[in-house]
Amino acid sequence: MKLWMLFFFLGSFSNAFAGCHVYIPEKTFYHASGYGINFQFTDDLALKGYSEIMDPNDADFILEIEGVEVKGRFNKAQAQIRMGKNIVSEQKTCLTQMCSIYDYGKVFRRAYSSFFESLPECMINSKF
Repeated sequence: MKLWMLFFFLGSFSNAFAGCHVYIPEKTFYHASGYGINFQFTDDLALKGYSEIMDPNDADFILEIEGVEVKGRFNKAQAQIRMGKNIVSEQKTCLTQMCSIYDYGKVFRRAYSSFFESLPECMINSKF
């Protein structure tokens, strides 16, 4: 009887953490200049109840980053962070003819802040 209870509690405990696993395929945005912007999502995801995993097959969510230069009269650096239905996109007009790593740094900083402000807490972990 005690062995059955042990399996029940261990199964409940493992199910409590299902649904909050995030896989991040790329943690660095590389600019055409060769410089990169590194992201540290792990701690901020943990504050919202998510955990980062290394295997994409076990992931409940995939967190993706993307930076593009939008051509126009004045080029704009655009940063986008996506995870499930939560998509945040920010733009910044570049002061030079081509967007620099500085422009992308500014726009990614804004997108990162907006993303974590709008990210809902993972309620799966709050059952216990």
